Amino acid sequence: MRKILLLIFIPFLVHANEDGIFSARISKVSEEASLLRIKVDFKNAKYLNKKDKVEFWTSVNPGRRCKGYIVGRSTEYLLIKIPDFRLCQMLTFIDHGAHIFLFSQDLINNIKMGKEVTSILNKKRVALQGQMETLRKKLESYLDKVDSINERYEVLRTKLLQEWKKELSFIEEDRLIALRNYKGTQIRLDEVSQKLERYRIEDENLIEDKWALDSMQYIKK
Repeated sequence: MRKILLLIFIPFLVHANEDGIFSARISKVSEEASLLRIKVDFKNAKYLNKKDKVEFWTSVNPGRRCKGYIVGRSTEYLLIKIPDFRLCQMLTFIDHGAHIFLFSQDLINNIKMGKEVTSILNKKRVALQGQMETLRKKLESYLDKVDSINERYEVLRTKLLQEWKKELSFIEEDRLIALRNYKGTQIRLDEVSQKLERYRIEDENLIEDKWALDSMQYIKK
């Protein structure tokens, strides 16, 4: 009885220590085509590919194993070709709904390669994350530079605006002075013109009167 229990639990002990062992359930059997369709439900099933070799057995007879290779796969199922189907039927229990254990050295190799690829990708991701962080800081520095330039030119603009208003005020003051002087001069000019008109002297004092009836009073020039 101890031996039987030991044989039953061996797959579970091996499954806990080896990446190449997994469990599945038979969903369809085709004796004519020597094919076995099994349903798998473990994350590393993505590392099983076509032409990968597998061995499978049941918990009742873990020492009796059948060999095959994968000829098709989907997200949930594997299609296994069994070259010696009749011998496999004699060695182990193959039927719809049966629970089996499988081992694949190709799965171990694929997982090992996947780990190496994952390690490389992780290093690349860390490097890219570092580059992104550097670029992010650089982009943020541009915003700071823009704010600094805006602030500097805002100060210059304020100063220039003050100077502009100051220069305009000087010009306006000069204009008002010039306008006041102009009007004052105009007034004096008008006064001089009035005085000239008042004191103007004619060349002759005699006035011709061509309408006079007395020809004696009409003086010809």
